[in-house]
Amino acid sequence: MCESGLSIEFMVDHKPNGILAHSLQTASKTRLILIQVGTLLSFLDSMYHYMHIKSVKGDIFLFLSFSWNNLHKVFYFFIGFYLIWKRSNYNEFINYLDSEISIRCQRPTIKKFIRKNRKFFSMYLISYTLYLSMFSLYLAYHDYLKTKSLYQMAMTFAIELCKALLHMSNLVFVQFIVESCLYAQVYFKIVHQDINCLKSSTSHINAEQIYKVRKFFCGLLEKTRKLDLLFGWVLLGFYSFCFLKLQLSLAVIIDGVGRPFRTMLFICESMTLIIVTYHVVYISHLSDKCFDPVYSLSYKLNSLQAKNEVQLLLDHIGHSNAGLTLLKVVPITPTFVTSIVSLTLTIVTAFPSLLELIKPS
Repeated sequence: MCESGLSIEFMVDHKPNGILAHSLQTASKTRLILIQVGTLLSFLDSMYHYMHIKSVKGDIFLFLSFSWNNLHKVFYFFIGFYLIWKRSNYNEFINYLDSEISIRCQRPTIKKFIRKNRKFFSMYLISYTLYLSMFSLYLAYHDYLKTKSLYQMAMTFAIELCKALLHMSNLVFVQFIVESCLYAQVYFKIVHQDINCLKSSTSHINAEQIYKVRKFFCGLLEKTRKLDLLFGWVLLGFYSFCFLKLQLSLAVIIDGVGRPFRTMLFICESMTLIIVTYHVVYISHLSDKCFDPVYSLSYKLNSLQAKNEVQLLLDHIGHSNAGLTLLKVVPITPTFVTSIVSLTLTIVTAFPSLLELIKPS
């Protein structure tokens, strides 16, 4: 059954949402500067703690964890400038083919898909904020035990909460990646619906109808390549820093430093990696998913021209290699995820031996 009618109850903005995405689309210099200032202040605060941790002898993993965390923040700071520099490329990605799908994005299933993914990410942000609030409260209570002053406790809580919110500046970039991937996914969802609409049609299917789907799919591949070109360095840096940061955090937890808040932070950071990876991999998954319905559609056709169009579409799907990559070298696919998980398990199993080697007897 094809979805042709539009719901008049509400409209869903299918374009990337979030502070950074909106700032790049509207060229809001004020918001872009605030994002960079927030990232810089977060880095300076981390550097203060880094200098403190540096003086603590014996906590090698904690020292490495803070060092890598500071480099991670420097990366986000420079990525902010990189995205500002590439703003025209990002808007080119956004506007390419957009006029062709604006109405189709208001189909009930598409709206539900967008709202479901944004709702899940909002829940993740709330969970992260709750963790930071609890950690700030813990630090404030710890200060109260020393000073026995409720005023000092309230001041500590307010300061630590502001600092914690500054440290959430990296989530602005995470949301930017997720929303941009979701935007690309919507296009593939529309292609799926168009193909299923043809499959369920009881009327004659001509070559022109299939040609329109093929033309749109080819345009979608070009749109995805624009995003891949923009995200090459962004995703390479994200995975490099995030992966090693998680390994170091896990080493700190195994070493027994800062539990249980270190464990909660590890869970939050792991969720960040999982959410970004899911949205990136899902693009290639949706592209590959187009093959079977198109192949089954070929059995319904009698026209030689229509069958040729289907064959051309199958060739495009089979050789499309749609999806994002790390600098066009490593495709981010389910195989990539399997490799990351295997590497993680290998490193985790080596941690106990590494601790015995590094820690003094």
